[in-house]
Amino acid sequence: VLDATQAMQLLDRAEVFVGGMGMQDEAVKLARDAARLSRARTVRLRAIRVFAKTGNVDDAVLLADELVDADPKDQHALHALLVLHERNRAWRDAARAGEALLRLKPTDTDLQKRVKKIVELARKG
Repeated sequence: VLDATQAMQLLDRAEVFVGGMGMQDEAVKLARDAARLSRARTVRLRAIRVFAKTGNVDDAVLLADELVDADPKDQHALHALLVLHERNRAWRDAARAGEALLRLKPTDTDLQKRVKKIVELARKG
């Protein structure tokens, strides 16, 4: 519990630094430290957000993959992977994440359309 509390405090600072001029490297360092300090899901999701905001996609994907490995039905982690892979134009990976998310949210018509478009892009690939 103490590690998670300390990790959250690091992420509080990281989220402040994300918006600061020239402070993104410090934000990434703090998010990495937080992720090392605690394996708590909330810590990892916040670290993913910091990494995404700083453009540090590889670290964000790594943490999101770890969350999905631990819980394949983690909708937040799957959504993060979908968004991150879309931004990177990694269509096959985005399609996998989107399809997994669709299995959990089969009636989400917006998601259905989005995934269909991504699958088409992956096929063109």
